[in-house]
Amino acid sequence: DFEREENWGLVKQVVQARIKHGVRRLNKTYITLSFEDIAKNTDLRVASEAESLALKMIEAGAIAATVSLDDGMVEYSSNVPPLNSRVIS
Repeated sequence: DFEREENWGLVKQVVQARIKHGVRRLNKTYITLSFEDIAKNTDLRVASEAESLALKMIEAGAIAATVSLDDGMVEYSSNVPPLNSRVIS
Protein backbone atom coordinates (compact mmCIF):
# COMPACT_ATOMS: atom_id res chain seq x y z
CA ASP A 1 0.00 0.00 0.00
CA PHE A 2 1.58 3.26 -1.17
CA GLU A 3 -0.02 5.41 1.52
CA ARG A 4 1.19 3.17 4.31
CA GLU A 5 4.72 3.16 2.86
CA GLU A 6 4.53 6.97 2.46
CA ASN A 7 5.14 6.73 -1.31
CA TRP A 8 1.81 8.18 -2.45
CA GLY A 9 3.41 11.51 -3.38
CA LEU A 10 5.93 9.71 -5.58
CA VAL A 11 3.14 7.77 -7.29
CA LYS A 12 1.32 11.03 -8.07
CA GLN A 13 4.54 12.52 -9.52
CA VAL A 14 5.06 9.49 -11.77
CA VAL A 15 1.47 9.65 -13.04
CA GLN A 16 1.76 13.40 -13.75
CA ALA A 17 5.09 12.88 -15.57
CA ARG A 18 3.52 10.15 -17.71
CA ILE A 19 0.64 12.43 -18.69
CA LYS A 20 3.01 15.30 -19.56
CA HIS A 21 5.10 12.94 -21.65
CA GLY A 22 1.92 11.92 -23.47
CA VAL A 23 1.08 15.55 -24.26
CA ARG A 24 4.59 16.11 -25.67
CA ARG A 25 4.43 12.84 -27.63
CA LEU A 26 1.21 13.89 -29.37
CA ASN A 27 2.99 16.59 -31.38
CA LYS A 28 4.96 13.89 -33.18
CA THR A 29 1.70 12.56 -34.61
CA TYR A 30 -0.66 15.53 -34.71
CA ILE A 31 -0.35 19.19 -35.62
CA THR A 32 -3.69 20.30 -34.14
CA LEU A 33 -5.76 18.63 -31.44
CA SER A 34 -8.75 19.55 -29.36
CA PHE A 35 -8.50 19.57 -25.58
CA GLU A 36 -10.93 16.64 -25.61
CA ASP A 37 -8.63 14.62 -27.89
CA ILE A 38 -5.63 15.42 -25.70
CA ALA A 39 -7.56 14.26 -22.64
CA LYS A 40 -8.53 10.98 -24.33
CA ASN A 41 -4.98 10.30 -25.51
CA THR A 42 -3.33 11.00 -22.17
CA ASP A 43 -5.75 9.45 -19.67
CA LEU A 44 -6.92 12.81 -18.34
CA ARG A 45 -10.53 12.75 -17.18
CA VAL A 46 -11.91 15.84 -18.92
CA ALA A 47 -11.01 18.42 -21.55
CA SER A 48 -10.63 21.16 -18.92
CA GLU A 49 -7.74 19.22 -17.35
CA ALA A 50 -6.08 19.00 -20.78
CA GLU A 51 -6.58 22.74 -21.30
CA SER A 52 -5.03 23.59 -17.95
CA LEU A 53 -2.10 21.24 -18.46
CA ALA A 54 -1.43 22.45 -22.02
CA LEU A 55 -1.39 26.08 -20.89
CA LYS A 56 0.98 25.28 -18.02
CA MET A 57 3.29 23.30 -20.30
CA ILE A 58 3.40 26.12 -22.86
CA GLU A 59 4.14 28.66 -20.14
CA ALA A 60 6.91 26.44 -18.76
CA GLY A 61 8.40 25.95 -22.22
CA ALA A 62 7.76 22.20 -22.17
CA ILE A 63 5.89 22.32 -25.50
CA ALA A 64 5.85 24.78 -28.38
CA ALA A 65 2.22 25.38 -29.24
CA THR A 66 -0.51 27.91 -29.81
CA VAL A 67 -3.83 27.59 -27.99
CA SER A 68 -7.17 28.86 -29.22
CA LEU A 69 -9.43 29.04 -26.19
CA ASP A 70 -12.42 29.93 -28.39
CA ASP A 71 -12.05 26.73 -30.43
CA GLY A 72 -10.62 24.57 -27.66
CA MET A 73 -7.68 23.59 -29.87
CA VAL A 74 -3.94 23.25 -29.45
CA GLU A 75 -1.73 23.71 -32.50
CA TYR A 76 1.71 22.24 -31.97
CA SER A 77 4.69 23.86 -33.63
CA SER A 78 8.10 22.34 -34.13
CA ASN A 79 9.45 25.55 -35.62
CA VAL A 80 8.54 28.00 -32.85
CA PRO A 81 10.80 28.12 -29.81
CA PRO A 82 8.84 27.47 -26.59
CA LEU A 83 9.34 31.04 -25.41
CA ASN A 84 7.43 32.29 -28.46
CA SER A 85 4.43 30.04 -27.88
CA ARG A 86 1.35 32.03 -27.12
CA VAL A 87 -2.26 31.85 -26.02
CA ILE A 88 -5.00 33.20 -28.27
CA SER A 89 -8.23 34.03 -26.41
